[in-house]
Amino acid sequence: MAAQLHPCLKEFLASQDQPPIAAIAVAVGPGSFTGSRLGVTVARVLGQQLQVPVFGYSALAAIARQVWHLEGSPADPLTVAVQMDAKRQEWYGGVYRVEREQISALLPDQIWSLEAWEAALKNWPEAKQVDAAAFANPVPVVALAELARSDFWAGLRPSWQKVLPVYGRQPPIDPRVLN
Repeated sequence: MAAQLHPCLKEFLASQDQPPIAAIAVAVGPGSFTGSRLGVTVARVLGQQLQVPVFGYSALAAIARQVWHLEGSPADPLTVAVQMDAKRQEWYGGVYRVEREQISALLPDQIWSLEAWEAALKNWPEAKQVDAAAFANPVPVVALAELARSDFWAGLRPSWQKVLPVYGRQPPIDPRVLN
């Protein structure tokens, strides 16, 4: 990602003569530590320099939105439980209700043991369960853009300063190495 980011960004921005960029959307995590940091940093810098709002969304929320788009009905809400491997025999997981242009977290993203996640899912037996690994691109870009478009048209204009990466947990650094 680090090697390809700048050339892709340069090519993308060169093609954006008309219309001007109105806002930026970025997945803040969960995800890889480096990927989350790089993505959020680039979005913040672009938002600051272009003086446009920056919308930060959970990667799991974007996947839930994509599942609704692929399998839901515009008239019917869909409850989606999204899980992502967090390594160390744990999951990132969240449960969302998606309805038309609205998405709400019924159970906000957090790290779960496998047993605790399975127990939590019993509260939403109707939920469509999705593993984030089923998506070729872990964060569906169109779903991310749709979330931002909806919030933009609702009048929200978040500052780039408010968007920060979400790591889920601290990196496994041995405190003795720091001393």
